[in-house]
Amino acid sequence: MGGYLLMNRIKANLSQPEAALKAGVSIGMVRAWEHDQLLPNEAQWQVLEGILRLDPSFPKS
Repeated sequence: MGGYLLMNRIKANLSQPEAALKAGVSIGMVRAWEHDQLLPNEAQWQVLEGILRLDPSFPKS
């Protein structure tokens, strides 16, 4: 999951701070997601789908 989020953030040309700001979370939260330390909750995932243009059918867990 973390690699998927990281690759899509890079494709969206966003830094971790930019992605965090757009998602309304801390930079540490984005970092934790990208390093598979935490998973986004459903509301966060929906925001990420829009920001990073994620595939809605991608398994979230």
